[in-house]
Amino acid sequence: QSDGFHVSAVDADGPGANMSLLGSATPIRGILDPGDVIVAIDGKTFRDDIEFFDLLYRGHKAGDGHLTLSVLDVRNGR
Repeated sequence: QSDGFHVSAVDADGPGANMSLLGSATPIRGILDPGDVIVAIDGKTFRDDIEFFDLLYRGHKAGDGHLTLSVLDVRNGR
């Protein structure tokens, strides 16, 4: 298993800057930050970058809905 996919940059107008955060009592919006680490896509972990992109693109097209990312937030370590 990989230690995750490290986010190096985030487009301020892209989907990473406009995400719904699940699991909170009230709906909130969030963004990926450079340094954050994506550890799973739709609950599936990956071993390397090839598997990461395979999971990312398999069944997902830009603008066609949503996917669930599990992310280690570098700001607070969770």
